[in-house]
Amino acid sequence: DATIVGPAAIGAGCEIGREAVVARSVLWDRCAVGAGAMLDRCLLADGGLVPAGGDVYATLRAGTA
Repeated sequence: DATIVGPAAIGAGCEIGREAVVARSVLWDRCAVGAGAMLDRCLLADGGLVPAGGDVYATLRAGTA
């Protein structure tokens, strides 16, 4: 299971992989967070991707819209 630490917002159609952690972050629509990835204080725009095992902190990441 994934772990969500608030405050957080997760848009429609997002996929969050097994054992991923999304903390204090905003994911717009259709984002993907791979298994075991860690996000903290991030904003992922529509279609944003964090690969499996990725660690992303205090980042704005553009998506594919």
